[in-house]
Amino acid sequence: KYKKKKKKKKKKSTFLKKEITQSTMKAAFLLVLLVAAVAAEEAVPLFSLDNFNDPEALRAIATAQEPTYTLCDANAAYPFAVENLLVQPFPLQKGKPATMILVGRAASTINLKQIKVTTKVQTVSINTRYISEAGKSLTGTARLSVDVTIPSYAPAGSYTIQLDIQDITGAEATCLNIPITLS
Repeated sequence: KYKKKKKKKKKKSTFLKKEITQSTMKAAFLLVLLVAAVAAEEAVPLFSLDNFNDPEALRAIATAQEPTYTLCDANAAYPFAVENLLVQPFPLQKGKPATMILVGRAASTINLKQIKVTTKVQTVSINTRYISEAGKSLTGTARLSVDVTIPSYAPAGSYTIQLDIQDITGAEATCLNIPITLS
């Protein structure tokens, strides 16, 4: 007379599983952003590329973007032919440091002297600085990192950052014009 009722097992909702997974992913992403913000605030590099010459692997690990650029002299045969320009972070912001990574090929060994970084509004220079690269050289497929900061006093508008990489004789190994827009 009395039959035992079988208890039905409650199945967990796949919606609940997806929601938990999405929440976990969001939390992990926010944690990564927090670590990056703290590292940037303390000027601690998140990764080092000092001895790294593989452009494809560099592209994979750098969370950078590729801005457009032109050669300073379109007719020049620069000894360092830039194949990629990566910027971390991009777009650039006033008063915030950014790293520009030039990946290219040196026709022969280039012994470096300095990098001249100029920020321009149209043709007027508003900031120039020189970065010593004495003792460094570019050979074969190589990469060169340049730290830049747009002055915080720069008004909103269109700018050009010019990177002039010079060898030990003062000749240009390469020269790039990188247009940027600040809001």
